[in-house]
Amino acid sequence: MHGVSGFRSLLAHDVELWRIFISLYCSLDWGLRRVMVETDCLDVIRLFINGLSLQGVSSMVRHIFELCSQDWVVSFHHVLSSGNRVADSLIKSSVCEDLSTRIFMAPLALISQLLQTDVLRLS
Repeated sequence: MHGVSGFRSLLAHDVELWRIFISLYCSLDWGLRRVMVETDCLDVIRLFINGLSLQGVSSMVRHIFELCSQDWVVSFHHVLSSGNRVADSLIKSSVCEDLSTRIFMAPLALISQLLQTDVLRLS
């Protein structure tokens, strides 16, 4: 059973690396000059914050480092899962059943509710 959980962890990391890569690629394409990457995956964030060795790491990490070396400012930050509810809710909803990229011009009802809850907690 340990191998299965390790496999799930590897898949989760790969999914997170792909999400970061696609987000950075789109941000660079859109001409953004400053980008903050937030993730609740501590193992992934350590690769970028601590500059761990790339030996034996997914090739996606190398591609992300290449994007980060462009003429712009990219920062990486770890957030707790509780602070990442919007992203987690999108992933768990039927909105993300396929792997196509979607841009929403207005927040979905589910997201609006989460954002309102966050605002009420802050005030």
